[in-house]
Amino acid sequence: MADMERHIEFVELRGDPTIEGRQATLAGKCMAGPIRIGDRFTTLIDRDGGRHAVDLGVLDIGFYGGLVFELDPALAGELVLMGDLAEVGLVGVTLLADIEDRKFEEDE
Repeated sequence: MADMERHIEFVELRGDPTIEGRQATLAGKCMAGPIRIGDRFTTLIDRDGGRHAVDLGVLDIGFYGGLVFELDPALAGELVLMGDLAEVGLVGVTLLADIEDRKFEEDE
């Protein structure tokens, strides 16, 4: 089995994320990916350019009124995230991570 790295990036664009406890819904655009259910964002860049360490997991991905498993680059959608949101402002943020995917080799 070989590991492959996938860079993911999501930009919040609508300006009205909803937060309920440890869960947040953000509307925006996938800038790099694809972003998949189960991915975890590790870096947040706020509107002022400040970088913050986060641990926000992707619970659901909304796309044109339905749910999908992944959101491809250049597509807009909604992410439902779970994590510690107490000190994180989410309006206009960019979320980033490098994800290690496992690729199965044919002879394994």
